[in-house]
Amino acid sequence: MERQSLLAQPFSSAEVLHFFLVITILVVAAKVGALLFKKLHLPEMMGEILAGVLFGSAVLGALAPSFYAFLFVNSDRAVSALLPLQDLGLMLLMFCSTVDLQVAVPCKKEYKLALLLTFTGLLFPLLFTLVCFDFLPFPFLHSLLLGSRQDVFALKLIFAMAIAIPSLPMILRILSDLHLLKSSFARIVLNSAIFQDLLIYGALSVLLASVASKTVNHLLLIKHTVMTALFLGVAIYLSSFAPEALKRLIRKIFSKMGPLAVMMLTFSSFIVAAILCDVAPFLGALVAGMAILSIASEKNLPRFQEEFSKLKSIAYLIFIPLYFMGIGMRLDLLHKFHLRLILLFFLLSSVVRVASLYLGTLKSTLPVRERLNIAVALNTRGVPGIILATLAFSAGIISEEFCLALIMASLFTATLTGMWLAKKGAEN
Repeated sequence: MERQSLLAQPFSSAEVLHFFLVITILVVAAKVGALLFKKLHLPEMMGEILAGVLFGSAVLGALAPSFYAFLFVNSDRAVSALLPLQDLGLMLLMFCSTVDLQVAVPCKKEYKLALLLTFTGLLFPLLFTLVCFDFLPFPFLHSLLLGSRQDVFALKLIFAMAIAIPSLPMILRILSDLHLLKSSFARIVLNSAIFQDLLIYGALSVLLASVASKTVNHLLLIKHTVMTALFLGVAIYLSSFAPEALKRLIRKIFSKMGPLAVMMLTFSSFIVAAILCDVAPFLGALVAGMAILSIASEKNLPRFQEEFSKLKSIAYLIFIPLYFMGIGMRLDLLHKFHLRLILLFFLLSSVVRVASLYLGTLKSTLPVRERLNIAVALNTRGVPGIILATLAFSAGIISEEFCLALIMASLFTATLTGMWLAKKGAEN
């Protein structure tokens, strides 16, 4: 009966008007913030998040409560329709970031170094967290980091992931701007970032599924781990290592569809498959982007790239800014901004991360400056660090203060890495 009553109540004209009014205001505010930060040579997403903070209850709700109520309170149904659009923004962000990625295959020596960097870059932050977490300097730290679930073990895992996660899209963009994409340095860094991102996203998917379950046990954890590993394994095989005969069959099935239809069908199919496998939907969007690259033949690749650029333009114009605006609106920057925590985590995580990656280069014959450049480049967290923070905060694993610290650390590392590697680009 309740379902029928909901279906029998379509949006009124006033609710439709309110829905599009709110979307327009939020998108315009996000783009203004992005443009301002772009002029300051800072990440555009920082401007979109800050615009969201200004439109949140802590700022707009306090300064103009009647206007805030008009936008976000008085029409619950219209505003609630924004939430799926913000989730879609996250999915499109993961999808577009992967489709954009076209990394040259490394040689055997570079491949070994990329794998070694992946091993040390993930292992040492995890060991540091498990061994040293309980001995961190400030006595207030543990209570300040814990989310509503009060799950210390999950908090430790998020802490380790937040240190170790690299930002593949941001690194790719920085190297592209500096004209370093064809260098051996880029092949090592980007391939290592791919391996680390996939492993961390897989672990995050398992953790979120386990935390979401009311009764967490070892069998359930094993099930989530196996399902995630199988999903990633099959998806990566189909997208990267499938035999040419299978690729031709897939292309034949899609031959009568336009490139945009193929992309959207692949995008939605992988997300549905991820949900059915009890895997986080964002992981489905991530591997869907990898699959698109293999579906497109060399003959059709220009058409795919042209249609993808249109899809990407729409995503970055509307849906992705809505996602970052949503992040900002959920954060109380005025009351939950903890400067000591932000500086502590940024400095501590950067030292641990750079040191662990530098250790991974010790067996190479690279000069010291090049080893340090690799370590600094892979310390970039950017968008993945923000996604990790918001998903962990939404799941109740971390507090709002720690979520803000992770977001700020992600933005700091993205900005500082660009400045550091600009010197390398100038040298080249």
